[in-house]
Amino acid sequence: MGEKKAGLTAEGDTFQLDGKDFRILSGAIHYFRIPKQSWKHRLQSVVDCGLNTIDVYIPWNRHEKERGNFDFGGELDLVEFFSIAAEMGLKVLCRPGPYICSEWDWGGLPYWLLKDADMHIRSNYSGYQDAVRSYFSKLLPLLAPLQHSNGGPIIAFQVENEYGDYVDKDIEHLPWLSDLMKEFGLHELFFISDGGHTIRKANMLKEAQEKAPEGVILGGYKMPDDLLKTINFKYLNVEKLTKSTPICDNLHALKSLQPNRPMLVTEFWAGWFDYWGHDRNLLNNEVFEKTLKEILKRGASVNFYMFHGGTNFGFMNGAIELEKGYYTADVTSYDYDCPVDESGNRTEKWEIIRKCIGEATSEKSSSEVFKNESEAYGEFEVEKTSKLSELGEGKEFEEPTNMENLDQAFGYTSYSVFIEQPSLEKTQKESEDEVKNIEDETVEPVIFKNLLRSIRGRYRVFFSAPGGEKSEVFCNQLLSEKCCNQDEFEATEHFSAERRSFLVEFLVENPGRVNFSNLKDQRMGMLSAPDLVGAEYISSWNICSYPLDQQQISSISWNDADSENVKMLPSFFKTTVKINEEPKDTFILMTGWSKGVVFVNGRNLGRYWVTKGPQKTLYLPASWLQSGENEIIWLEEEKLGKSFQLLSSPDLG
Repeated sequence: MGEKKAGLTAEGDTFQLDGKDFRILSGAIHYFRIPKQSWKHRLQSVVDCGLNTIDVYIPWNRHEKERGNFDFGGELDLVEFFSIAAEMGLKVLCRPGPYICSEWDWGGLPYWLLKDADMHIRSNYSGYQDAVRSYFSKLLPLLAPLQHSNGGPIIAFQVENEYGDYVDKDIEHLPWLSDLMKEFGLHELFFISDGGHTIRKANMLKEAQEKAPEGVILGGYKMPDDLLKTINFKYLNVEKLTKSTPICDNLHALKSLQPNRPMLVTEFWAGWFDYWGHDRNLLNNEVFEKTLKEILKRGASVNFYMFHGGTNFGFMNGAIELEKGYYTADVTSYDYDCPVDESGNRTEKWEIIRKCIGEATSEKSSSEVFKNESEAYGEFEVEKTSKLSELGEGKEFEEPTNMENLDQAFGYTSYSVFIEQPSLEKTQKESEDEVKNIEDETVEPVIFKNLLRSIRGRYRVFFSAPGGEKSEVFCNQLLSEKCCNQDEFEATEHFSAERRSFLVEFLVENPGRVNFSNLKDQRMGMLSAPDLVGAEYISSWNICSYPLDQQQISSISWNDADSENVKMLPSFFKTTVKINEEPKDTFILMTGWSKGVVFVNGRNLGRYWVTKGPQKTLYLPASWLQSGENEIIWLEEEKLGKSFQLLSSPDLG
């Protein structure tokens, strides 16, 4: 890409690039959350805002979906993405992981790591090291030629990600990972980033530990001196915790921790992510502008996270437990209240950034107002339907096992078993003619226990009596603290003297693995059979996987919408949307439905949950559509509707 250059250095108060002062003004943007056809358009919004750099995560679980099968082409062609950025004059802060957080399923770690019962992620456990080395042996040689010193756009690499917040740290892991990156040819500036709370705490401990040759050690977290420390925050000042402690200033803490190095806010949070069943998380624009001005006034470099968030297409959303104190799953949209919204339109925050940077640097930028084209295509009714239970083939197992052991990363898994309550024996009393009638006997309580240990994910429980219809008897949607801590449910009411046996089905959904802090226990599905009191399991387990990938969706057998199938949920529904001209962006509103997943021309667009929100519509990019007929399929779990709408504007709550 050109002649060899000196690269980025971080000494004193200012970054230097090739020996000249360089202030990093960056916007986070993720190629894997944006349709490839929109890459140039989204990158242009970075350039027009006056920024000189982009910040990019790399998700391991997209590039190595199955162990040893690597994909760096098509929508995942990161070399092409970085090359486009370079052509537009942008530098790159590259964050290759292997863990990235990013509200992405399990922080970007691939599901197949969980097949190892002893797996210890983000550590020097040999099984993890071997997997990382194998992945990096394919990824890093692609990045090495793109380094600035080799004429490419990458000016710095992040080592791991917010390791200070991980609950199970390995003090030797970051040095090992840093050495591995160097081994595969990376030699630009290396940095780490941590939340403001970690930096503040490290600064408080610095004086007591300043003689430690390894660097500041924080709860088992080694912060090596050779790695530039950077900070992540939303607010510059943090309220004091007690009367005796001062108000904490995040940038002051960072500067005090490393006084002879320039300051970089690796993540200045422009907004926040949303999760199902709760209100939107928005950042007031006045607060945003005030904080940005102060960051720039102090001479710090800054990266806006996110500048453009994009979409958690398919099943790739993450989840978090720290926000509410219990499990919350992120919505499909990663709009993040960004300067550039989910569909590529520039918001008020974009204008604030352009103005503030112009004032701080005297650089001129584009003031062009851009509105992405979108179309309201109308309302479309159901044409075909098919039961979920008619898709796929189950296999018999002596005991249930989690999704990962079934070679399943995402989707739903059905676990079916017969249970029976022993018959009540007729009891003969002292007088032979007085026999207690079986109908007068009280049915023993039937309770499924230890559900928290046995099941991970959202789940529904169905009972089918011999000769009877299948009916839902229990549902845990993980929407509240009570639901997330529910360890048992009682099924006694479904039993009687005449009804003592049922086929029980547990339909378990992987709603998104936790991506931050405590990443343990992320195996999904049924790990073991729930304890059963008052009845007993009398059969093997029939397990059926529903990954709902393109191959499985294409194998659905359809019936007319007016058939009896339409009455049974969960079910698939299908219709055709005909577009006569060049397609434009649009937004799907599942009016009258509740919760499910949408597929467009065979591709998984993502989850909807209209009845819980906050997100109401799903962004459907123009590039996912075609002139002529478009096949829209959706899986609905809860509520039967009649049609859906394609609108010209979003409703994110």
